[in-house]
Amino acid sequence: MAAIDYDKARALLNEDFSSAEAQLIGGIVPKVNTELVQHFDAIFSSRTQSYREVLLGCTVARILDKEIDIHLPYVSQGDNAFNARDLDEKVVNPFLQPRRVPSTKGPYLSTFRRQVKFEKSTRDGLRDKTGYDSLLFVIDYVATTQAEDKLQVFFHYRNYSGCKRSSRCS
Repeated sequence: MAAIDYDKARALLNEDFSSAEAQLIGGIVPKVNTELVQHFDAIFSSRTQSYREVLLGCTVARILDKEIDIHLPYVSQGDNAFNARDLDEKVVNPFLQPRRVPSTKGPYLSTFRRQVKFEKSTRDGLRDKTGYDSLLFVIDYVATTQAEDKLQVFFHYRNYSGCKRSSRCS
């Protein structure tokens, strides 16, 4: 199992969100691939709030440790799996709630069945299949992106999107 440094995760989120907030206020839109923007819009339009949390948690995990397989959110799923529930409870949810970014109040994995893997077969058990398809697209993008600068731009755009939809940043 890959271990995540929760203090580093918190610092990463706080620093980048502040930057995203400043860009939003200044009218500066981070540049990302147009296809990614469409998927971000679908995820942030979804009524399934946990998709946004999953995306944030997976992106943080990937930035902090490139060996993590972000498709595997339960430690029992292999050596490269990570503890997504702890990451959500200790970092992601406490980060989103005070910023009024639309998110769940419970663990994001509760939307999914036990031992879920972020893959196509999971789609069958979900209500918002379109939102999940977009989530899976961006998870696949993050999982296969090796370049640190591309991951940082992606992460920053994700935080910008969250800030844009937050009542705090509007």
